Amino acid sequence: MKIINAITYFPKDMGRVNSSQNLDFDDNRPRFKPEDLILDKTLPICKELLEKSNFNPLDIDLILNITLSPDRLFKDKTIGVPRVAHPIHYLIKAENAYVIDIHESDWNTAFTIAKAFMVDQNKKNVLIIRTEFLHSSVHPDYKSGFNIPDGIAIVLAENVNTEITTNFRYLKTNDVFCRYDMIGKSEELSKGVFRSKLTWNSDEKYLKDLNQTGKEFLNIMLEKHSVDSVIFESWFPKHTIHCDDTKKTFKSIQNNSEFKSLGPFSLPFYLKELKENNSNSNVCSINYSPFLNRYSSIVLSI
Repeated sequence: MKIINAITYFPKDMGRVNSSQNLDFDDNRPRFKPEDLILDKTLPICKELLEKSNFNPLDIDLILNITLSPDRLFKDKTIGVPRVAHPIHYLIKAENAYVIDIHESDWNTAFTIAKAFMVDQNKKNVLIIRTEFLHSSVHPDYKSGFNIPDGIAIVLAENVNTEITTNFRYLKTNDVFCRYDMIGKSEELSKGVFRSKLTWNSDEKYLKDLNQTGKEFLNIMLEKHSVDSVIFESWFPKHTIHCDDTKKTFKSIQNNSEFKSLGPFSLPFYLKELKENNSNSNVCSINYSPFLNRYSSIVLSI
């Protein structure tokens, strides 16, 4: 897959997550206001990307949305479906595009799905949208403070005549994974109030496994693939891996002092930076899914 352009947007309001046991996940997170709706924030960002790319919406063959957010999508904060891709498809007049929404997924999975679809249907261009608005409806983990930032990221890409291979590596610690726990009464679940909390219990053994597995996986990928840059998702301050090959341009969200621990936004954030620097290169994307407790890797071109 070849990246045409990418864009990210984060709300200016920053909220600190206070953990009761440790500081593993204690960090500032951008957050939308409770009255905000995802569609209202996503539409102008999408239009901006298409304008900067001089790209006609009629040339989009597939719109794919990935998100972890349960509500506050459009019209009313209690709406859970349809998700954002469907109204975006209508409002930007992408009349030739198919629409797919996937939940609790990652960028590498989205690119893999898009590639398979476009090869099968003989299509070319995909618009992948990531929208997260969790601050107002999902509590952070009460013990660790783990939370997911609010924000928007959009990547425009085209199918090229190269294979895309997705590689996976699961952690050895298989009893620690992220989940949503429902809170409150069942009749309150669709009233736009706090309705779930993130649970991601961790300890030093888990953190060591997380970072060591990530490093091993990265080095294996660098032996298998010829790439110029690496983009690694860091989900919290102690989530760090290092690239043994010092000749590679290593991009982790932790390299940037303004944005820390914004795991699901790492890839588009640095794809945008590489595009702005006119970098023609192959990029190894390392994603981590806290819900599946695994790393994945694909190679993209810019």
